[in-house]
Amino acid sequence: MSKSCLDVKLNVKPVFCLFSHKYYYEGPCRMTGGDALQPGFDDVLNAKIVKGVMAGLRASCPDDACTLLEPAAVTATDDWDIDDGFLEKLMEDDATADAYFVLTLFGADRVWREFGRKCKKPLVICPNQWNPMKSAYLFNIGAEVYVPYDWPEVSDYLKALRARKALAEANVLLVTRFGDTMALAGADDSFISLEQASATFGTSFRPVNFHELVEQMKPLAAEGNTTTPGRATPNLTDDDLAELDAYADELISGAEECDISKEYLLNSLKAWKVVNKHLDAHDCSGCAIPCPDLCSTRRLNNEKFTFCLNHQLNNERGIVSACKYDIAATLTMMAELCLSGQVPYMANTLPLVESQGSVQWIDQIPEQDRSAIEDTSNLYCVNMSPMMRKVEGVEGPVGPYAIRHFAYDQQFGAVFHRDFNADIGKTVTLARFSGDCRKLLVVKGEIVKGYGYDLHNCNGGFVFRVSDGYRLYKEQAKVGLMLPLVFGDITRELTLLAETLKLEVVSV
Repeated sequence: MSKSCLDVKLNVKPVFCLFSHKYYYEGPCRMTGGDALQPGFDDVLNAKIVKGVMAGLRASCPDDACTLLEPAAVTATDDWDIDDGFLEKLMEDDATADAYFVLTLFGADRVWREFGRKCKKPLVICPNQWNPMKSAYLFNIGAEVYVPYDWPEVSDYLKALRARKALAEANVLLVTRFGDTMALAGADDSFISLEQASATFGTSFRPVNFHELVEQMKPLAAEGNTTTPGRATPNLTDDDLAELDAYADELISGAEECDISKEYLLNSLKAWKVVNKHLDAHDCSGCAIPCPDLCSTRRLNNEKFTFCLNHQLNNERGIVSACKYDIAATLTMMAELCLSGQVPYMANTLPLVESQGSVQWIDQIPEQDRSAIEDTSNLYCVNMSPMMRKVEGVEGPVGPYAIRHFAYDQQFGAVFHRDFNADIGKTVTLARFSGDCRKLLVVKGEIVKGYGYDLHNCNGGFVFRVSDGYRLYKEQAKVGLMLPLVFGDITRELTLLAETLKLEVVSV
């Protein structure tokens, strides 16, 4: 079955390396006096420490992203004792745990060091002022260790590790024509090697043939499809068609405006349904489809549909879907969705260059929208049809939308449009993994003006302002055209995700 990255949870194992003095004495390892020097006092204090830390961890551990396993604690003493039982206790859930949350106390150093050497999972250290002493050893031996500054950053690190796990467990459906790593037209800024992408992110890729998929958009004939004669294939059924007919009525009735016929809307829904059958069959969490490569077959023209609606409907249910065969954008959207819970939107991301006293606007932005923007410094725009209907998260409500068509003349190819003027002033985060799997570009912007609500084809979007348009232009040139975005500020979370993936972060 298809699985959203939001269904993935990080299993977190809290472990405590504690210390207890067995005897009363004073000297350079005793930093207190009175009752605190008595045997047994440390045990009482340790119990309070564990209770307090667990309360902080529970408050910081996002329920929708993580599962807390039962904590494990061992107590070393001033006999400097250590045995295999200590490590067995701390690592009793190692097969289940994805990451360890660790607190160690002064004196338990031998236990701490041996645990750090033998544990091969990420170690998230409890935030406190003594971290530099406690963490340096782990860095020195090459352990995977993270040192949150405070409890909010504990939450952010856990979200980042959860997103990394989701990427590693994901299968991405590739609807192909030629079977190349890159499309023949467009998205040559995507991954240059899928093997390298799998090595970096852990993601697997599952190809299906476009021509076979198109023939599955109608009920299976007795003799099979012409591309796969005699084979059982996941064609649409009569029940599927009845379900899609009702869904088309629902979409039309819910739209503010609808400029496409029900017949052509149904064609796009058929493509969506068949893609979903393959997502289910291949246990996929995402999809990438090469629009120009498929367009040139003329089958989209003959069958009167595009895949735009497929991308929009699947993105809003948490299954990321990218056009142009932009696999780098697919994984970027998956990361953004996993970190934010927001529906991603991928679009051509273009600088509105201000030079020599004028702005280089793109043709799709009407004059009345251009003139409404007084400050034209550091402007960018996004322009593409697969807009989101939900801006309050995957679990949020569907917002106002129109249904437009992609093809100008024949008016097929359903696309949702949103009037982004309702979102002026809101923050967006844009990002992109580089094609060489070495860096992550992270950008924060503010929406300045929506445009193109009434346009057709692959048009419409919004203008937004960034902190430094010139620098973004230079950095974007190194990673690619489309910077998928989500509403809200997740720059910190994306930065930490890049840290867990050992990628260079470029922030603008």
